[in-house]
Amino acid sequence: GRRRRRGRGLGRRRRRLRARRSRRGVVVTLAGACLDAAAYLALVAWAPVLARVDGDAPFGLVYSLAMAAAVVGTNGFALAASRKPPKFEALAAAACAVGAVAFAVLAYHRDDVPGAVAPFLLFQLAFGCSKPAFASLRGKHVPAESRDAAAKLRSAFVAGAGLALTLLY
Repeated sequence: GRRRRRGRGLGRRRRRLRARRSRRGVVVTLAGACLDAAAYLALVAWAPVLARVDGDAPFGLVYSLAMAAAVVGTNGFALAASRKPPKFEALAAAACAVGAVAFAVLAYHRDDVPGAVAPFLLFQLAFGCSKPAFASLRGKHVPAESRDAAAKLRSAFVAGAGLALTLLY
């Protein structure tokens, strides 16, 4: 009979895994870029939103709290990532969901200072957690030979989306 060649199916399997990894890499790159664009808009918009609510609001304190929230989010990621095995996908999805809700509330709530500041701080917390989560996912799903192109795509998208969102705001 026919002899079976060893390793013949291995090439097909590698190609399928590489294609799946490339698709996931595109999704991770674009999701991270959307989050970065939202972060740029939040950083541009928080002061005017707060000024409309209360012109005498403590802007320095709010900015300091926002940076502290981002640091707490990053440390929260480190704590969650220390679990075995780390669930980067679930952590990034949760951070994006919390960030999206906080961003929507920030965009539409303009009645009082706590109502304007709380969603901004929650968004910064989620953003602080999501940055290292997306970096881990890029390392996992974006092939090494495609990382430079993915970074350029991400930068172009963030610049365009950030500019468009700022002008629309």
